[in-house]
Amino acid sequence: MLRKKAKRGKKRKDHGVVCRWCGSRNVVKNGKKADGRQTYLCKDCGRRMVEKPKYKRMREEDLKVALKLRREGMSYGAIARTLGYGETTIRWHIKRVLEES
Repeated sequence: MLRKKAKRGKKRKDHGVVCRWCGSRNVVKNGKKADGRQTYLCKDCGRRMVEKPKYKRMREEDLKVALKLRREGMSYGAIARTLGYGETTIRWHIKRVLEES
């Protein structure tokens, strides 16, 4: 009869990835996206993240410029091309700011 090996506590490898939501380093690999990018799972907050996100976050300075341009009558598409973001991103951020105020 074969004996089962006793389970030993695995040491978690530090991947150098920090959770962008809670700041924890308690992050483990969690598969890959269809395009080959590595995904990670935060063991503290349970959220998933990608190593190199495709989309960049909108900076506060760019949001202020986008709001100013929109108030001057520029279209969402023109603002997106000017600032280098997607049109949907511009529309979503402007809508969010206007709803908050």
